[in-house]
Amino acid sequence: MQEFTGIEYIKIAAANEFGMDKLTWQGRIDWFNNNVTDLYALVSKAANRFLFTKAVNAYFDAVDGKPTGYIMALDATASGLQIMACLSGCKKTAAAVNLINNGTREDVYTKVGDGMNLLLDPSDHVTRGDVKKPVMTHYYNKSRQAGLSENQENAFNAVLNCSFSGAEDVMEIINECWDSNALKHSWSTPDGHIADVKVIEAVDTRIEVDELDHTTFTYRYSNNQPSTRHTSLCPNYVHSLDAWVAREMVRMADSQGFQLAHIHDSFWASPNHMNKVRSNYTEILADLANSNALSTFIKDVTGDTLMLVKDSNDLSKDILNSEYALS
Repeated sequence: MQEFTGIEYIKIAAANEFGMDKLTWQGRIDWFNNNVTDLYALVSKAANRFLFTKAVNAYFDAVDGKPTGYIMALDATASGLQIMACLSGCKKTAAAVNLINNGTREDVYTKVGDGMNLLLDPSDHVTRGDVKKPVMTHYYNKSRQAGLSENQENAFNAVLNCSFSGAEDVMEIINECWDSNALKHSWSTPDGHIADVKVIEAVDTRIEVDELDHTTFTYRYSNNQPSTRHTSLCPNYVHSLDAWVAREMVRMADSQGFQLAHIHDSFWASPNHMNKVRSNYTEILADLANSNALSTFIKDVTGDTLMLVKDSNDLSKDILNSEYALS
């Protein structure tokens, strides 16, 4: 893993907030250096003007030797797919979400869009923006993708089945664990936390109001009752592992003597500690890739003891050498 100084991380943060976060680390530093005399003139063009300005201010304060109190964030590149890659050992999925270093900063949504366009007529081509929400909601078990035509949806499914086969397998395995007679599903995360998730169904009932000339209304309420719909189990399990990763990140930072904040899979710290933040994250995901977490989940939910065969058994080594898992 490449390491950088605190000032270099401030440059990276400024480039990120301007909208250059798809570049390599060095590409972002070079962009900053090439524009260092014009940074304030560029504020109006920044993707996030407020945070870009904060990073620029922090840079000039740091150069002047002033304490900045500045904290920056690095986000996981599609943390849900990263977790599913670790559970399956799928290197194709892992490479698409930057768990394998190939010298570039991969963008999963661009990858899906480009793959779809190879299968589609030019008149049906899609952009990155067209596919971002479908990719995110697909692994929430959304069967139909809003905004995509039938041809686009067929291409979308073909790309996911080919390029993200491990994630697709994990989703199918978890869906099969659903108990249609259960009132809740429970499982443990790697740190021993127990997730208890009730089965909630929306129930409609008709209400007649005498005082309103017997007008009828439909009242919808949530009820804890068995359901045949299995769609929530996969995202709930992946979210529980997302939360475990965040807890581990905070524990490791505490033990290493620095403060870490997080919003879901976005981790905030002083630029001086960002090397540790990145290495801690890859260490946690490498541990997940080495674990039998999915087999444990199956036993917790179904009672069945299965030892699943992963696509590869050495993904953890790649993860420890990855560059852009958090970027």
